[in-house]
Amino acid sequence: MFLIQGEWDIIKMVFSDPEGTLHPFIWLPLFGQVMLLIAAFRKDPTPVLTWLGIAGVGILLYFMLVIGMLGGGWLTTLSATPFLVLSVWTIVDLRRSRKG
Repeated sequence: MFLIQGEWDIIKMVFSDPEGTLHPFIWLPLFGQVMLLIAAFRKDPTPVLTWLGIAGVGILLYFMLVIGMLGGGWLTTLSATPFLVLSVWTIVDLRRSRKG
């Protein structure tokens, strides 16, 4: 399933079964994506917006990474690795730009 398909399913489920969407692992990554999208299209994004976006999406993906590593699911681990690498790189870059 592509990301946009999953998000569309969540939006449809809000109207058909609102109680099924109350889990934090559904809403926190979705809000994190929205924050990262806003930060990506702003001329001068604030680091706080980027940090919150990474944290929101990271909750789910870091959890998937740990599950993949503990359960021996190398595909699950591999699918979460790009986000891990990019988020660490972004955090290091944000810290360098703040110091310099």
